[in-house]
Amino acid sequence: MKFLLFFTLLIVHKVESLLTLKNVLQCGQRVVVSGLIVGGNETKPGEWPWLVALTLNPSHSFFCGGTLISEKHVLSGELNEHFVALKNKFYYFLSAAHCFKQKRSSQLLDSHNVTVVVGKHDLGIPNELGSSNHSVLEVILHRDWNISTTSYEADIALLFLFNSVSFSEKVQPICLPEPSIEETIGSGIVAGWGYSSSYSFEVEQFPRKIDVPVISKIQCYHKFPLLAKLGSDRTFCGGYDGRGISPCAGDSGGGFYQRGNSSWSVLGIVSSALTNLDQSCETNIYTIYTNVAKLVYWIRNVIADGKFIIKKYVEFECQVGR
Repeated sequence: MKFLLFFTLLIVHKVESLLTLKNVLQCGQRVVVSGLIVGGNETKPGEWPWLVALTLNPSHSFFCGGTLISEKHVLSGELNEHFVALKNKFYYFLSAAHCFKQKRSSQLLDSHNVTVVVGKHDLGIPNELGSSNHSVLEVILHRDWNISTTSYEADIALLFLFNSVSFSEKVQPICLPEPSIEETIGSGIVAGWGYSSSYSFEVEQFPRKIDVPVISKIQCYHKFPLLAKLGSDRTFCGGYDGRGISPCAGDSGGGFYQRGNSSWSVLGIVSSALTNLDQSCETNIYTIYTNVAKLVYWIRNVIADGKFIIKKYVEFECQVGR
């Protein structure tokens, strides 16, 4: 009986280990489910476990959103074992390029200025239970991001961390979409801590969410011609006309999440919209989103060619170990 009990416990332990491993390796899954967001609904803790908050150092003030993405799509079998072992220490986050390099501004936020907070829900609690702060090793902006033009072409940034992220009910990666040159269709969820009303200039304490329909470019640009100057072949429009529901300042960099057959993917990044003369949010028009499906190859290539990041990581470890 003792042997049988031990064997049973061993099987249970193995099954629990496999389930834990599956949860870590499988992207786009969440445990908490609920039946920038102006006019949206408040979310529950852990409802969007891939949503992260970006804060400024040393004030720890929130400035943009981001998305924890799965790395399973970008591992390369051609790399040597040492490189793979080091590369697996990194975690990757998507955000908007304009969060780090504003239009018509010389200001540039580098990795030392930014902290990524995973598992975050309440911005009013500095050390919230279930959340953790992570320093950024490198911020990579797409080379086509041009601060001198009106267009928000290639408004995407990839962030690398050099310390581990512990997965939990509140912290999970989302899947990358399959590469596609087709236009985005359907609808998705946008969640973030952005301003709660068009004339508010304070971010929300808790993230809010809205269901956002994708709008064809023909309809989008015909209805609001000025949006055509912000968009490009690698963006899409989404939102409502005249309903006062829209992402707002502070939601930038957050994701446009869409559920597939068995998992969630990040199809877009909150990029840009028109503003009122007083710089308040214009919530009655559509919003421009970066089309992630058209930039998946860039994401994969940057991570697969990350030897310079590994070198920087090794140098960092050596300096710390002195």
